[in-house]
Amino acid sequence: MAQACGRCAFFFARRSKVAALSSSAAVRLWRRPSSNLSVLQAVHTPLTPPGARFESTTPTSEVATIHEQRVREFHMYADETLETLSEVFENLPEEPGVNVPDGYDVQCGGGVLTIELDSANTYVLNKQAPNQQIWISSPFTGPKRFNLFRNNRWLTDKQESLFDLLSAEMSTYFKAEINVKTRVNETNRTKWK
Repeated sequence: MAQACGRCAFFFARRSKVAALSSSAAVRLWRRPSSNLSVLQAVHTPLTPPGARFESTTPTSEVATIHEQRVREFHMYADETLETLSEVFENLPEEPGVNVPDGYDVQCGGGVLTIELDSANTYVLNKQAPNQQIWISSPFTGPKRFNLFRNNRWLTDKQESLFDLLSAEMSTYFKAEINVKTRVNETNRTKWK
């Protein structure tokens, strides 16, 4: 557990653990009375001289390249996710046990996926490039924002999954078991063979 202020840091560690600080900071170790914790404290010693400017050791071109790579990865995963979801929901009327209403329509293009369940219920999923998120407007739960995590997992800040949300809401609407994650995996398996 670490706490820090502008010019110093306090590091609490069990006596059996080793804690390290930068060699440019003055360090003192003391033991709390009646505690099995030791406190490693950096004394108020600035790590840079007053008036010095922070300069990055990473070249600007390398930082720009890393940023560009992340942006490309986001677009690749977001487009793949929207296209795959589009295929899944376009094939939904062909599934046994799923009764699709007359107004059902799926459209995908320009980073926007629209799933019109009927005249009153429409999903809109779109990628937000500046935030690197997929936003969804659900007719049942309202708007949500999903961030990209490892393995093409889209999660909200509350760790809700995009595929789990769509599975639950579509299953409730169609009164049939619809597992979006499984269907996405099946679609990707056939697409990449």
